[in-house]
Amino acid sequence: MPSRLRAVLLAGALAVASSLSSPWLVRVPMQCTRGAVHAVRALMDSSTLERQSEVLEVLAGADDMALADMDDPTLSSDIVSLGLVRRVDIDAESGVSVSIELPTEAASAGAGDRLATRCGELLRAELPWVTSVSMEVVLQQATAAPATMSALQELASSEISAASNGASADSAASGAGSDDDVAPGVEAVSHIVAVASCKGGVGKSTTAVNLAYALARSGKKVGLVDLDVYGPSLPTMVTPDAPLKLEGESLLPLEAHGVKLMSMGYINPGVMPLRGAKITPIVQQLVGRTRWGELDYLIVDMPPGTGDVQLTLSQDFRVAAAVLVTTPQRLSFVDVVKGVEMFDKVGIPTVAVVENMSGLKLERLADKAEALIAKHALAEEAAAELRELVGAPQPIFGESHVSRLQEMWGISASYSIPLLSEVASSADGGVPLVVSAPSAAAAVLYEKLATAVDAEVTSLEGRVLPQLFYSQEEGQVIVATPDGSIQRITPHDLRRRCRSPSNTPDALPDALVPLDFVPMGNYAVSVVWSDGHQSLLPYASFIDGL
Repeated sequence: MPSRLRAVLLAGALAVASSLSSPWLVRVPMQCTRGAVHAVRALMDSSTLERQSEVLEVLAGADDMALADMDDPTLSSDIVSLGLVRRVDIDAESGVSVSIELPTEAASAGAGDRLATRCGELLRAELPWVTSVSMEVVLQQATAAPATMSALQELASSEISAASNGASADSAASGAGSDDDVAPGVEAVSHIVAVASCKGGVGKSTTAVNLAYALARSGKKVGLVDLDVYGPSLPTMVTPDAPLKLEGESLLPLEAHGVKLMSMGYINPGVMPLRGAKITPIVQQLVGRTRWGELDYLIVDMPPGTGDVQLTLSQDFRVAAAVLVTTPQRLSFVDVVKGVEMFDKVGIPTVAVVENMSGLKLERLADKAEALIAKHALAEEAAAELRELVGAPQPIFGESHVSRLQEMWGISASYSIPLLSEVASSADGGVPLVVSAPSAAAAVLYEKLATAVDAEVTSLEGRVLPQLFYSQEEGQVIVATPDGSIQRITPHDLRRRCRSPSNTPDALPDALVPLDFVPMGNYAVSVVWSDGHQSLLPYASFIDGL
């Protein structure tokens, strides 16, 4: 159908619909007879019809990415083709008033403001007779969820509808907006621990799964939730004992080998494209509406980055601690520093760091070396040298940053895990390594990690941080330690503990004084100096007895 005729038909449809009292949407007929066109024209003044058709023709150029069809991106995304034009009025002074109706999802993505601006610009630029433009954007009424929607999708739709109608966050799935507010699903959960990284592909999910099962092996009641909504890993790594079940509006966690499980991948195994507006309620549902029951630990496998999921978890739930995962690459090291700082800003202490892929162990080559030693009856000294040569992990991604992290942040619970075939095979096989091979070298490290995390989280309860201030009268930094004692250190001695490459401990100014002390997590303090330098100092580097 020619665009001009199409616009005229739309204008006529607008005239007919203007007499209706209920909300409506313009729908463009694919076929129309000449008689129908004449019938429509008879309903209204021809000059008004002509101008409305011109307006609609121009508005056909107003589109937005939020209106694009994800199933078929080749379809038009303009407001006319999609039937979103609700009303077009033209007054006696040639002022144009347009009302468009948007889906809630598109409106929450900011499409309303963008389209209103775009429509105004187009009408003023292409129609010289237009003297003013008034835009109205209304939301489409929420409809019942289709029967084909998954259980969680229905819950997500109900959450967004409640939010758009002004419902408070307390009535939604989150529930932890204040100290007295706890989401119903986590009422009996003692500690929530986030396993995170600011970079993808570093083995975060593998760490989260094995940490959860290592804690369970130590006798703890443990749950594991996968919050990577776009790319869930848990269904591949752990095969549950039974399918997903619902109880009212609550999700019942799955279970495998004594650990409770929940993941978007269990609910919707296929692809589920979602815009940012729906991520927050889904996170709230996976954590807050899953009936976890009584747990010592809920381990949260976070997606990479510092976006909606991280903010929602930290703001809506009481997260006790974070475990950061990295690799020896410098890029990953930079990202783990960002992760520590991010969690510190939202009041979540980082209690452990795991460095995955810290070298490649040549296991098969080591076996062949043993055969070679036996075949040639090598002397013990030569055999020991050969074992050391092939047994040491090869640093294919660079040297380890664990010691540097410990020096910077004072995080003593830092572990390096090399590339091991058993870790990869267990991740693909649906049974965690600490369950399938608890005596394996990597499984032993995960057990140590679990022990350290449990000890650190337990020690956080009631922990008091050291307090620092500078006494001009004494010319010293006064340190009030958690045990109530007072220690003193000179500014120059404190500055010399700084391991920053930009620090020059042998060329410090005589009048050096600290200007500010800012705690960084539970293990370090940031010091701003009078010469412009900033130091990050672990408490243990300058406080005796820590």
